[in-house]
Amino acid sequence: MIAIELSYEVAEAEKILLKKVLFPNPFENYKITFKDLDFRILDTSEFRQNLTTPQSTIVRWCTISSNEQDKCDMWSKANLYNGIQPTLICIQRNNMTECINAIQENNADVVRIAADFGYYAKLAGLEAIAFPKTELEELVHTLLIVRPNITKIENLRRQKGCFNRNRSAEWLSFVNITENLALEYSEEFEYGLCKSNTTKGTTCSRLSENQYDDNQGALDCLRRDGNFAVITKTDNLELPENVTIMCRNGSLTQNLGLNVDEDCYLSTTPADVIVARHNDKKNINLKVMLGEADERFGRNSKYPFKLFGEFNDISNLLFKNSTLGLDFPNSENRWIKKYRHLFQPVNSKKKEKSGVKQMSSLMILAIISVILTWLVK
Repeated sequence: MIAIELSYEVAEAEKILLKKVLFPNPFENYKITFKDLDFRILDTSEFRQNLTTPQSTIVRWCTISSNEQDKCDMWSKANLYNGIQPTLICIQRNNMTECINAIQENNADVVRIAADFGYYAKLAGLEAIAFPKTELEELVHTLLIVRPNITKIENLRRQKGCFNRNRSAEWLSFVNITENLALEYSEEFEYGLCKSNTTKGTTCSRLSENQYDDNQGALDCLRRDGNFAVITKTDNLELPENVTIMCRNGSLTQNLGLNVDEDCYLSTTPADVIVARHNDKKNINLKVMLGEADERFGRNSKYPFKLFGEFNDISNLLFKNSTLGLDFPNSENRWIKKYRHLFQPVNSKKKEKSGVKQMSSLMILAIISVILTWLVK
């Protein structure tokens, strides 16, 4: 029996918070009573701040369906029963985009997204903190499909490009191989080269506004009036006639289908990534929690709850059923390295722009200084 003695009446909500601070394990493991006696620690401002300020001991996982929410709630309970910290809370949104926005606005902390949303997450100030380990057949491969008039990479300049989504993995892969051509595309390239559209020419429409919003759509765009398309290799795609695959090194394949050598792909990356706010203090604890959950509830777990597997006979909730485990950004895994490499050109471009802006500001200040000196004289 543990008795906590209080010097004044404590509100019920404050009691609950107090329990969480002092006893992080499930409350059922303790018998706690409150007595109206002296307990001076509550009079300190530091203790009161701990009761009212959100702590790094709580993380909010974003789910995208009621079924995911149910599995997440069960995961949270499994963590508690096994003493895994920090405490997991589940926040539901409608899709990955809403989850990314919720994390950006500090209404959630972490989510698993398709790698295709990686750059969108980066623009929202998020970073990869972990990667679900992927079977080889689950890796994401991107391909460049070209018309006969394009026989080398330089021929892509000023051509109409078809992508399944603006700022996607396909777009990033294209940026990687055409980095030296980026300036030739000016603002059109800066916003993705985007989609060929019969009403707007080359546009950058997103999601429902874009009539070519998937891999087959990008190929349909190529069939209609595009010059090249960048897609993710998937089954059952209908290729336009008289097109070929251009490899990463600029060579053309003789294959009629999409089966090419590994070196021919523009990029190969993990299918999914776990993201959280960049440089958030919670991220260290998040990685610890994910590592312990992987160890306890992973593929070879003897516990009733399975983190990577069906839940209530429903597949791919929170993680894909094929997930082998979790890995982290500092891993030597070649696919994780390739994912990180995918962002290097856009990161460099941002740094260059930042440098130009700083130089412009210095030039303006120098001019103002000269003018002021002349006026004083």
